[in-house]
Amino acid sequence: MVHWLELDQQTRAYVLVDAPATPRCVILGFHGYAERPAHCLEGLRKAGVEGALLVGPMGQHQFYNREGKVVASWMTKFHREQQVEQILRFVQDILTRIEDQYGALPLFVFGFSQGASTAYRAACLGGRAVRRIFALAGDIPPEVAERLPRLEPVPTTILHGREDQLVPAAPLEADFRRLEGLSWPVEYREFAGGHEYSEEAMALVGSRIERDLA
Repeated sequence: MVHWLELDQQTRAYVLVDAPATPRCVILGFHGYAERPAHCLEGLRKAGVEGALLVGPMGQHQFYNREGKVVASWMTKFHREQQVEQILRFVQDILTRIEDQYGALPLFVFGFSQGASTAYRAACLGGRAVRRIFALAGDIPPEVAERLPRLEPVPTTILHGREDQLVPAAPLEADFRRLEGLSWPVEYREFAGGHEYSEEAMALVGSRIERDLA
């Protein structure tokens, strides 16, 4: 008989942190498929939030891209439920470490492309108070969607580039309608540009964070 053996093993995980001298909030940012945390942090810096402690976890599935650089992804369909549980444990460990080092700070969660689904998981299923979710070019994963009616609403900003050739607008618009129908404080914004951390999109992220902090 051919079957899988499932083993629990301790592995190392990595998080890129850009900490100001006096943090006033945490932005937990999840990179897209075949990216690195540095990509996400570079995008988050465009938001221009003074005093933001930027936290960029690295997806736990690392591989080489065609240029030979190490990149990562967040999810596959293989044993999906276990992978979701693993991501949530990873997020809990990250936030505990950040709180131990910097104290309790307002938490914002951001995700780009595949990382947007991870951001929804972290914010909605992670058991932490989140000020706002930012989903750029990515949609709500099914394990979050099915629980939405039972979840406490979290302010959510959905962003999409009008020239995005990789991720169509339709699923993001459907997410907006779903959340709006559940009385979540949600907005959907399109901007000029494609599948990217555009200046316009990230400026909106910054303005929403500043408004929420005020």
